[in-house]
Amino acid sequence: MEEQVEECEGEMEPSRAGTGSLGRRRTRGGTERRGERWLALGLSGVALAASACGAGTAAIFEGTSSNDSGGNSPTTVGTVVVPAARTSPASVSFTLFDAEADPARVRLRYFEEGDSLQHSVDLLLGDPLSDVPTNRAGEPKTVEWDFGAQLGGAFKRGVTVVVTVNGEDDLVSLGNATVVNLGNDAPEVLEVGVPDASSEATGLVAIPILLRDSGGDPVYLEVLFEHPSGVWLPARPAGLPPGVPTPPALSGVATDADGLTTTFVWDSAFDVLNSVLDLSGVEANVRLRVTACDGLLRSAILQTPAFPLDNNLPPSLRLLDASLVTNADERAGISIPLSVTDAERDPIDVVVQWRLVGSAFPPLPTDPSALRAALADPVLRRSLQIVSERPVLHDGRVGRLPAGLDPLRHVRLPELGHDEIHALARGLAGRVLEFPRPLVPRPVAARWTEHV
Repeated sequence: MEEQVEECEGEMEPSRAGTGSLGRRRTRGGTERRGERWLALGLSGVALAASACGAGTAAIFEGTSSNDSGGNSPTTVGTVVVPAARTSPASVSFTLFDAEADPARVRLRYFEEGDSLQHSVDLLLGDPLSDVPTNRAGEPKTVEWDFGAQLGGAFKRGVTVVVTVNGEDDLVSLGNATVVNLGNDAPEVLEVGVPDASSEATGLVAIPILLRDSGGDPVYLEVLFEHPSGVWLPARPAGLPPGVPTPPALSGVATDADGLTTTFVWDSAFDVLNSVLDLSGVEANVRLRVTACDGLLRSAILQTPAFPLDNNLPPSLRLLDASLVTNADERAGISIPLSVTDAERDPIDVVVQWRLVGSAFPPLPTDPSALRAALADPVLRRSLQIVSERPVLHDGRVGRLPAGLDPLRHVRLPELGHDEIHALARGLAGRVLEFPRPLVPRPVAARWTEHV
């Protein structure tokens, strides 16, 4: 039997997407089936095969994305950026690259520190990420993740966020990941050091404070001191100019997860003198309260034990020796000019000693009561070489009182208005007013005797 071959316009080629070809289909025996033509078409990732020369069949094959075809480049993910967030939501940003700009299926997952992608959890997002646009130059994409609903509000260190495309789990070539800290915990005030109760603090008082914050957030530090009346007032940090008000808290104080010590230097002298509740002259035990806040959460209050605060600052004395050196001592009395100041305006006892050239000053009693006893004892004053103040006398006449004033309670001293006015600078309170007996002239001729 003679073999008949009918051309079907060319050999059949494998179908390719977007192209068609006519081909010859051979039988098992190597002969062609007459009258059959085959057309293979690839449309949008779906391969269609149909008989064109006679009876045949049609089949539709399930298509895949461009990443699954041999002639198409895969979609890749650029750098994933998730800024640290203390409260939900957190922004997750990434870029999708694709040479053909085919849309991609994107999956976002996370796993906690110490875990792996096999135990990851899909991010809780508002919208699904299917058919996400891509671009040859890179298509940016940002989504908001409600991590608080999945992780809670507490601080989480080392959360890995993973972005993959088109079902791939290869983090190296077809996806990207980043590690971020999320959530927030309240800071802690662990320790506050105060001066020992056996000694008095004064002036600038150093207060070491141990702080801890799991996320290492900078904190506001609030330090209050207790007034003896029970009122709590802000403690003033050292170094502020006098005209600057005391801030309610120190800002930007560093912390870390293991605990970091900072030192608050309290200007107690300023608070003693300038407090709205006067502390001058008060010997008191004070306490401190310390609180830290990271802008969202506050720590528990740590209150210190009471410690003594010496609110009586020492007086200052300056000897103005210029006039002392030039004094000729013609009246057996030397004027010793002194300048005495006291921050609390307390009354001051001034003790002046003398010594000869080549000798030393005798030591004075350190106890105030013993020193006052020595001042009242003439013998001790001489042995301690304490200078005795020469009485300053002011002379004057007693003037006539205006009508209506009780002469037993009032006296008029006209000289205080002119010649003895300098007595007012020293003060009159506590001074002794003496009334000498008047000198009345008496005849003495009767007692005289004549000598020739």
